Amino acid sequence: MILIAGPCVIEDYITLEKTLEEILEVIEGKDIEFFFKVSAIKDNRTKSEKYRSVYSFFDGLRFLRDVGRKHNVKICTDFHNVEQIEKYSQYVDMVQIPAFLCRQVSLLEAAAVIRFDKVIQIKKMQSMPPNDIQIPINIIKNKYSDRRIIVVDRGTSFGYNQLMFDPRHIPIMKMYSNEVLVDITHMNKYYSRWYSNKFDFPGVLARSSMAAGADGLFIETHTCPSEAMCDVNTQLTSEQFKNIIDSF
Repeated sequence: MILIAGPCVIEDYITLEKTLEEILEVIEGKDIEFFFKVSAIKDNRTKSEKYRSVYSFFDGLRFLRDVGRKHNVKICTDFHNVEQIEKYSQYVDMVQIPAFLCRQVSLLEAAAVIRFDKVIQIKKMQSMPPNDIQIPINIIKNKYSDRRIIVVDRGTSFGYNQLMFDPRHIPIMKMYSNEVLVDITHMNKYYSRWYSNKFDFPGVLARSSMAAGADGLFIETHTCPSEAMCDVNTQLTSEQFKNIIDSF
């Protein structure tokens, strides 16, 4: 099982390390390939005044690199432009292409030709049908055919302000990528007033994803989501995270 997990964005070193330690405690002894993912800067926000980070991209990435080295884990962050990839991709093990940028040719090509042996993770755009995931994959492979690519289904637009998960997407996307994961947290964004108290929507998504043939999960989790600087209603608590991982 592949697991990409971590808090939404870097807030401070203490929160970063504590969340990682809680994740490692849960996955210890399990057959999991783990990547610790945190945004160095949260560049996709609904308002400019919302929290993005108090650190520069490099300083946030340095925190992530340091905590990764301390605990001997692979790290991942999302990159938003070519300059970031060219300057800083050497510091991570996995380069994440954000969903809204997965058709950005210059970004994909920059990721493809990274000098180091990095994994590229592509998040499927919410408006993209599953078979179109071949477009960014082919752009990368045309530049570097042996690059390892992991695709993450973030959900599909279903009318305005609503995302749905269709498990049929998994076998369709696996026609083009050997490794397909499902993001089980962001799809709950507009269910937030219900799911945290009444329904285990992330757990339902996790179990249905794996049953449909997914190779793993993408999960945002925080040591105290109610006090998080972003995605308060969708990041999982340590207990929720543990319950999901222990179910496999």
